[in-house]
Amino acid sequence: MKNFYEVGKVYVWQNQSGPFAYLNGKETTVIGHAFKLQNPILSSGGPHQETDTPPPSWLPHATTNCCAGPGDLRPKNPPPGEQSVLDMFKQPDVVGA
Repeated sequence: MKNFYEVGKVYVWQNQSGPFAYLNGKETTVIGHAFKLQNPILSSGGPHQETDTPPPSWLPHATTNCCAGPGDLRPKNPPPGEQSVLDMFKQPDVVGA
């Protein structure tokens, strides 16, 4: 399975609601590969990746850092909109031609 976030890259939390809304705007680094979480309180059970964001203090028995699912993070320094669109249509470099 392909990772949806690059491990070691810095991201910013977004789209969090309810008790996890405090995460929005905070920086985090993805430190683990995608895996399935078994705790329904922390996720929907889908593929998530571990970040270096510590668990909230109101979850005293949480033993792992916060995990991010699809759409939970955005790049800290995203490319300008025009450049990102151009990158989608860029031809791959030919190696050894």
